[in-house]
Amino acid sequence: MVVAHDWRSGLESVGKFASFCSRVVLLPKLPMDAEEMGLEANFYGVGVVVRDEGRVVVAPEPFVRQCHKPAAWWFSEEIYDRVVGHH
Repeated sequence: MVVAHDWRSGLESVGKFASFCSRVVLLPKLPMDAEEMGLEANFYGVGVVVRDEGRVVVAPEPFVRQCHKPAAWWFSEEIYDRVVGHH
């Protein structure tokens, strides 16, 4: 999930994770061009959640792993380390 103030920058930021997981952009409010946002988010399979309304505007596509790559393994290790940490 990427927190963004506008959907265009959020969509760009969340695109970096396309090979690793489902993607969601969290926006503070529904933008004026919500219809365009919805079409583009659906096209790229990115979910959109609006915090002020507490609802999912566009559901993300489920992530389907294509194959195991070294970058994906590294990413999983980094996330695990940040969530669980070293004990």
